Amino acid sequence: GKRVRAANALRQLFRTSMSDENRAHAAVQLGKLLGEEGDHAKAIACNRWVVMSGLADLDPRFFFARFNIGIHYAALGKVARSLAAFRALLDRHPERAGETAGFFLASARTRALIDRQPGFAEALLLRCPELFTPPAPSTAGEGENDQ
Repeated sequence: GKRVRAANALRQLFRTSMSDENRAHAAVQLGKLLGEEGDHAKAIACNRWVVMSGLADLDPRFFFARFNIGIHYAALGKVARSLAAFRALLDRHPERAGETAGFFLASARTRALIDRQPGFAEALLLRCPELFTPPAPSTAGEGENDQ
């Protein structure tokens, strides 16, 4: 109920913090608020700052910034840009493909956004097939009983 106050506080933190990590946290949270209010262009700008700062690649806490960008482009109906953001995320963080797939699975709103745009789901499958590939079975414990 205090979104305006929260947004102002996050903007202030972003402008005044000496720590890029704190600025990134503020940018991500502000982007979330803006996206929930339907201002996806500004939400993209917030997450783009995290990417442009290098933190999306250098700090594992911020790898999801490209995912957020992809979701906001999808909300704007810019499928090609959305897919490019998802592909960039997977190219830079292939080890996080399963976690990224989980982001899609965990959000009914995200799935609905993709489903209501004709051809989006099919394009996502073609462009980012690793999101739809089950993880390889664990080999932990193999050979423990071999003598």
